[in-house]
Amino acid sequence: MTDEEKATAKQEAQDKATAAKEAINNARTNDAVTQAKTDGTTEVNNVDPQPEAKNAAKKAVEDALAEKIKAIEGNNDLTDEEKATAKQEAQDKATAAKEAINNARTNDAVTQAKKDGTTEVNNVDPQPEAKTAAKKAVEDALAEKIKEIDANNALTDEEKATAKQEAQDKATAAKEAINNARTNNAVTQAKENGTTEVTNVIHNQKQKTAAKKQ
Repeated sequence: MTDEEKATAKQEAQDKATAAKEAINNARTNDAVTQAKTDGTTEVNNVDPQPEAKNAAKKAVEDALAEKIKAIEGNNDLTDEEKATAKQEAQDKATAAKEAINNARTNDAVTQAKKDGTTEVNNVDPQPEAKTAAKKAVEDALAEKIKEIDANNALTDEEKATAKQEAQDKATAAKEAINNARTNNAVTQAKENGTTEVTNVIHNQKQKTAAKKQ
Protein backbone atom coordinates (compact mmCIF):
# COMPACT_ATOMS: atom_id res chain seq x y z
CA MET A 1 0.00 0.00 0.00
CA THR A 2 1.08 3.55 -0.63
CA ASP A 3 1.31 6.16 2.15
CA GLU A 4 -1.90 7.77 0.82
CA GLU A 5 -3.78 4.47 0.89
CA LYS A 6 -2.53 3.79 4.41
CA ALA A 7 -3.60 7.26 5.54
CA THR A 8 -7.06 6.77 4.01
CA ALA A 9 -7.46 3.38 5.69
CA LYS A 10 -6.28 4.68 9.06
CA GLN A 11 -8.69 7.59 8.80
CA GLU A 12 -11.53 5.21 7.99
CA ALA A 13 -10.67 3.06 11.01
CA GLN A 14 -10.45 6.17 13.19
CA ASP A 15 -13.86 7.34 12.00
CA LYS A 16 -15.35 3.93 12.78
CA ALA A 17 -13.84 3.99 16.26
CA THR A 18 -15.10 7.53 16.92
CA ALA A 19 -18.60 6.55 15.83
CA ALA A 20 -18.46 3.46 18.03
CA LYS A 21 -17.39 5.47 21.10
CA GLU A 22 -20.16 7.95 20.45
CA ALA A 23 -22.68 5.09 20.27
CA ILE A 24 -21.32 3.73 23.54
CA ASN A 25 -21.65 7.15 25.15
CA ASN A 26 -25.26 7.39 24.00
CA ALA A 27 -26.20 3.92 25.23
CA ARG A 28 -28.62 3.88 28.15
CA THR A 29 -28.33 0.25 29.28
CA ASN A 30 -25.58 -2.28 29.79
CA ASP A 31 -26.92 -4.34 26.90
CA ALA A 32 -26.90 -1.29 24.65
CA VAL A 33 -23.32 -0.54 25.67
CA THR A 34 -22.28 -4.12 24.94
CA GLN A 35 -24.02 -4.02 21.57
CA ALA A 36 -22.41 -0.69 20.64
CA LYS A 37 -19.01 -2.03 21.64
CA THR A 38 -19.51 -5.20 19.59
CA ASP A 39 -20.73 -3.24 16.57
CA GLY A 40 -17.88 -0.77 16.83
CA THR A 41 -15.08 -3.30 17.09
CA THR A 42 -16.58 -5.21 14.15
CA GLU A 43 -16.70 -2.01 12.05
CA VAL A 44 -13.09 -1.18 12.89
CA ASN A 45 -11.89 -4.74 12.20
CA ASN A 46 -13.72 -4.80 8.88
CA VAL A 47 -11.65 -1.93 7.51
CA ASP A 48 -9.73 -3.81 4.78
CA PRO A 49 -7.84 -1.47 2.46
CA GLN A 50 -6.67 -2.87 -0.89
CA PRO A 51 -3.43 -1.75 -2.57
CA GLU A 52 -5.16 -0.42 -5.68
CA ALA A 53 -2.40 1.88 -6.93
CA LYS A 54 0.34 -0.75 -6.89
CA ASN A 55 -1.87 -3.50 -8.28
CA ALA A 56 -2.97 -1.31 -11.18
CA ALA A 57 0.63 -0.24 -11.87
CA LYS A 58 1.91 -3.82 -11.88
CA LYS A 59 -0.89 -4.88 -14.21
CA ALA A 60 0.11 -2.10 -16.62
CA VAL A 61 3.67 -3.44 -16.64
CA GLU A 62 2.45 -7.01 -17.16
CA ASP A 63 0.24 -5.87 -20.06
CA ALA A 64 3.20 -4.10 -21.66
CA LEU A 65 5.28 -7.25 -21.25
CA ALA A 66 2.60 -9.42 -22.86
CA GLU A 67 2.41 -7.08 -25.86
CA LYS A 68 6.19 -6.99 -26.20
CA ILE A 69 6.47 -10.79 -26.12
CA LYS A 70 3.74 -11.02 -28.75
CA ALA A 71 5.64 -8.56 -30.96
CA ILE A 72 8.91 -10.47 -30.51
CA GLU A 73 7.26 -13.80 -31.34
CA GLY A 74 5.77 -12.28 -34.49
CA ASN A 75 9.10 -10.94 -35.75
CA ASN A 76 10.25 -13.61 -38.20
CA ASP A 77 13.47 -11.73 -38.91
CA LEU A 78 14.67 -13.00 -35.53
CA THR A 79 15.95 -16.51 -34.90
CA ASP A 80 14.59 -18.56 -32.01
CA GLU A 81 17.71 -17.76 -30.01
CA GLU A 82 17.36 -14.01 -30.63
CA LYS A 83 13.69 -14.18 -29.68
CA ALA A 84 14.53 -15.99 -26.44
CA THR A 85 17.17 -13.40 -25.55
CA ALA A 86 14.80 -10.50 -26.26
CA LYS A 87 11.95 -12.05 -24.29
CA GLN A 88 14.26 -12.61 -21.31
CA GLU A 89 15.39 -8.99 -21.49
CA ALA A 90 11.78 -7.79 -21.52
CA GLN A 91 10.94 -10.10 -18.62
CA ASP A 92 13.88 -8.78 -16.61
CA LYS A 93 12.76 -5.19 -17.25
CA ALA A 94 9.23 -6.02 -16.12
CA THR A 95 10.48 -7.78 -12.98
CA ALA A 96 12.62 -4.76 -12.06
CA ALA A 97 9.68 -2.44 -12.68
CA LYS A 98 7.34 -4.43 -10.44
CA GLU A 99 9.96 -4.47 -7.70
CA ALA A 100 10.26 -0.68 -7.98
CA ILE A 101 6.47 -0.40 -7.75
CA ASN A 102 6.43 -2.59 -4.64
CA ASN A 103 9.10 -0.40 -3.04
CA ALA A 104 7.33 2.88 -3.87
CA ARG A 105 5.88 4.71 -0.86
CA THR A 106 3.59 7.26 -2.49
CA ASN A 107 1.05 7.29 -5.32
CA ASP A 108 3.33 9.58 -7.31
CA ALA A 109 6.25 7.21 -6.83
CA VAL A 110 4.08 4.28 -7.96
CA THR A 111 3.02 6.21 -11.05
CA GLN A 112 6.63 7.08 -11.88
CA ALA A 113 7.78 3.48 -11.39
CA LYS A 114 4.97 2.28 -13.66
CA LYS A 115 5.86 4.83 -16.32
CA ASP A 116 9.57 4.01 -16.18
CA GLY A 117 8.88 0.27 -16.22
CA THR A 118 6.51 0.24 -19.17
CA THR A 119 8.93 2.46 -21.09
CA GLU A 120 11.81 0.06 -20.37
CA VAL A 121 9.75 -2.91 -21.54
CA ASN A 122 8.52 -1.10 -24.66
CA ASN A 123 12.06 -0.06 -25.54
CA VAL A 124 13.27 -3.65 -25.87
CA ASP A 125 14.08 -3.69 -29.59
CA PRO A 126 15.90 -6.83 -30.73
CA GLN A 127 17.73 -6.61 -34.04
CA PRO A 128 17.92 -9.61 -36.43
CA GLU A 129 21.70 -9.89 -36.40
CA ALA A 130 22.08 -13.51 -37.54
CA LYS A 131 19.82 -13.27 -40.60
CA THR A 132 21.07 -9.80 -41.55
CA ALA A 133 24.70 -10.94 -41.45
CA ALA A 134 23.89 -14.10 -43.41
CA LYS A 135 22.03 -12.22 -46.14
CA LYS A 136 24.91 -9.75 -46.42
CA ALA A 137 27.32 -12.66 -46.90
CA VAL A 138 25.15 -13.93 -49.77
CA GLU A 139 24.93 -10.45 -51.29
CA ASP A 140 28.72 -10.06 -51.04
CA ALA A 141 29.20 -13.42 -52.74
CA LEU A 142 26.80 -12.34 -55.49
CA ALA A 143 28.65 -9.05 -56.03
CA GLU A 144 31.95 -10.91 -56.32
CA LYS A 145 30.41 -13.45 -58.68
CA ILE A 146 28.99 -10.79 -60.98
CA LYS A 147 32.36 -9.05 -61.01
CA GLU A 148 34.03 -12.35 -61.92
CA ILE A 149 31.52 -13.06 -64.67
CA ASP A 150 31.92 -9.60 -66.21
CA ALA A 151 35.70 -10.06 -66.23
CA ASN A 152 35.52 -13.46 -67.96
CA ASN A 153 36.21 -12.67 -71.61
CA ALA A 154 35.73 -16.32 -72.56
CA LEU A 155 31.99 -15.78 -72.19
CA THR A 156 29.79 -13.99 -74.70
CA ASP A 157 27.56 -11.17 -73.53
CA GLU A 158 24.61 -13.54 -73.69
CA GLU A 159 26.43 -16.15 -71.59
CA LYS A 160 27.41 -13.48 -69.08
CA ALA A 161 23.81 -12.34 -68.83
CA THR A 162 22.62 -15.90 -68.33
CA ALA A 163 25.28 -16.58 -65.69
CA LYS A 164 24.52 -13.37 -63.83
CA GLN A 165 20.81 -14.16 -63.81
CA GLU A 166 21.55 -17.64 -62.52
CA ALA A 167 23.73 -16.19 -59.75
CA GLN A 168 20.99 -13.70 -58.89
CA ASP A 169 18.42 -16.49 -58.72
CA LYS A 170 20.69 -18.54 -56.45
CA ALA A 171 21.20 -15.54 -54.18
CA THR A 172 17.46 -14.83 -54.04
CA ALA A 173 16.73 -18.45 -53.13
CA ALA A 174 19.45 -18.37 -50.47
CA LYS A 175 18.08 -15.22 -48.85
CA GLU A 176 14.61 -16.72 -48.84
CA ALA A 177 15.99 -19.82 -47.12
CA ILE A 178 17.71 -17.57 -44.58
CA ASN A 179 14.46 -15.70 -43.94
CA ASN A 180 12.65 -18.99 -43.36
CA ALA A 181 15.30 -20.38 -41.00
CA ARG A 182 14.23 -20.65 -37.37
CA THR A 183 17.52 -21.17 -35.53
CA ASN A 184 21.02 -19.71 -35.68
CA ASN A 185 22.34 -23.05 -36.96
CA ALA A 186 19.72 -23.13 -39.70
CA VAL A 187 20.64 -19.59 -40.72
CA THR A 188 24.32 -20.52 -40.89
CA GLN A 189 23.54 -23.58 -42.99
CA ALA A 190 21.35 -21.59 -45.39
CA LYS A 191 24.09 -18.97 -45.72
CA GLU A 192 26.76 -21.60 -46.45
CA ASN A 193 24.56 -23.39 -48.95
CA GLY A 194 23.63 -20.13 -50.64
CA THR A 195 27.12 -18.72 -50.97
CA THR A 196 28.30 -22.09 -52.33
CA GLU A 197 25.51 -22.11 -54.91
CA VAL A 198 26.36 -18.57 -55.99
CA THR A 199 30.10 -19.29 -56.11
CA ASN A 200 29.57 -22.38 -58.26
CA VAL A 201 27.60 -20.54 -60.97
CA ILE A 202 30.55 -19.68 -63.22
CA HIS A 203 31.83 -23.25 -63.00
CA ASN A 204 28.40 -24.53 -63.98
CA GLN A 205 28.23 -22.02 -66.83
CA LYS A 206 31.58 -23.24 -68.18
CA GLN A 207 30.31 -26.79 -68.06
CA LYS A 208 27.19 -25.78 -69.96
CA THR A 209 29.25 -23.94 -72.59
CA ALA A 210 31.56 -26.93 -73.01
CA ALA A 211 28.57 -29.25 -73.36
CA LYS A 212 27.10 -27.08 -76.10
CA LYS A 213 30.37 -27.24 -78.11
CA GLN A 214 30.47 -31.06 -78.03
